[in-house]
Amino acid sequence: MNPKQFQSRQIYPAGSDESVYIIEFHLPQDATISLSIISEQGKSVQRIVEKQQFGPGRHKIEFDKARCNGNACFYRLAMQSNGEEVVDTK
Repeated sequence: MNPKQFQSRQIYPAGSDESVYIIEFHLPQDATISLSIISEQGKSVQRIVEKQQFGPGRHKIEFDKARCNGNACFYRLAMQSNGEEVVDTK
């Protein structure tokens, strides 16, 4: 998978509900996805998706920001396709 073809966005709130946030990404081809929310220290706070197959196109995944315990959170998105892996952290 060409990393330049993959696109991910910053976490953003889901409308007026400040506790639910959305992670959005675009895949150029079928890929196996793993998605984790991580703390500022790099520790996994919540595993949202573990080795799940996604097709090409735009995808949105919601998560409960309360799991971050009021601290800043980031996400780590790992995509595997055709024996290659691309990891993005935002």
